[in-house]
Parts: sequence; C-alpha cells; structure tokens
Amino acid sequence: MGVFTPVAEAALRTLLSRYDLGMLRDFSGIADGIENTNYFVSTDRHELVLTLFEQLTASRLVPLLRLLAQLASHGLPVPRPLADRHGSMLQTLHERPALLAPRLPGRSVTTPGTGECAAIGGALAALHCAQ
Repeated sequence: MGVFTPVAEAALRTLLSRYDLGMLRDFSGIADGIENTNYFVSTDRHELVLTLFEQLTASRLVPLLRLLAQLASHGLPVPRPLADRHGSMLQTLHERPALLAPRLPGRSVTTPGTGECAAIGGALAALHCAQ
C-alpha cells in the first residue's frame, strides 16, 4: 500500500488554490510505492500527482527538486515539480513536505522485459548527456 497519509479534500483544495491549475475534480490514492504517499489529482485543466514525503525533510528535498526541474528542462522523463504563484515548488500538507507534478504517461511495471530495459538505458544515456 502506497498511501500512508490520508489527504482531506478541503486541504487539497487549499493547496491547489496556491497554483493556477484549475478546480479540483477528483483525487485518489496510488497504491504503488513504498516510502511516500502519492495521489492522482485531476483538475478541470490538468492531470497531476501529489506526493507527500513521509521521511525526507524539506531541507533535504530542495536539492532534489532543483535536480528534477533541471532534468525535466532537458526533456528527461522525470516529474517536473510545479511552482506555485510565488515560485515555491515545495509545499506543506498535513505536516509533511509535499509537491505537485504533472502526471507522466505510463504505468508501473513489476516484471520489466527487454523493451522496458532498453527504455531505461535510453533514459540513462540522456541523463548523462544532460547539462
């Protein structure tokens, strides 16, 4: 089970009000995952993922968020953290560091085949070429 922290709809609406992402339509917990709490969030304009970090602190997350933003700017298939209206990528929700990112295409793969391994290799090569 990947949902450890229940998110209240009112709290999520308050979080979304800090962004220009539209009105909340629906949200649901993502069962995959082992360490963080993740939700699919749908607004009238976007499909998003909300992550609440269960163990990492905000100070440890800032460099990670900068790295994700940089990698995404190079076209790598990573979740680009979205900045709110004040430019902040990191939020707090239910006393945990949290971020919103666009929902990436795809699905969880539990038994990767050669196609998935080749895609990982291509993404790793692109990572090494990103400056």
